[in-house]
Amino acid sequence: TYWVQGSYDLRPPGEACSQVASDQCLIAVNAETGDMLSAQKMNNFTVYKYAQQVDASGNIFGWIEGFDDVCQHPYNDFAFGIVNLKTANATLHACISRDVTVHMDEWIGDFSADDSMYATASGDTETGANQLLVFNTHTGAAMLNTDLKGLPEALGSADKFMVVWGAIFM
Repeated sequence: TYWVQGSYDLRPPGEACSQVASDQCLIAVNAETGDMLSAQKMNNFTVYKYAQQVDASGNIFGWIEGFDDVCQHPYNDFAFGIVNLKTANATLHACISRDVTVHMDEWIGDFSADDSMYATASGDTETGANQLLVFNTHTGAAMLNTDLKGLPEALGSADKFMVVWGAIFM
């Protein structure tokens, strides 16, 4: 089964995952046929990255935007949570530190093999602001927050700008 997060389920009322088209839905797709198996409304969160392991109950760890009413971060609503793929519900695991700001490109990131760390990175071609941010996923604390100073120059980048297209633990 493939799991897809999406919105604008335009099927008839009663069949759509929500009455509000812009609501996020968790969609199960048959991996062999491509047929939709189910579509369920998500409880007010967006997953930007899923971890690799799903437990027997259908729970998977994720880098999530949501839980702003609990985390109360001044700039970002990012947190680590557990998503149940069967119910499309997420529960909060840890808020990110309030003294850390994720600059942009929150979908570029990766979990470590044991899901204990999450790295996200970005490069901004308009401002030149770069960031590599590594979190402890159990506490939400930043283990590393660097602006990658000197990297664009070392790469010979024009105007000291760069774009980060991916981040992966190896």
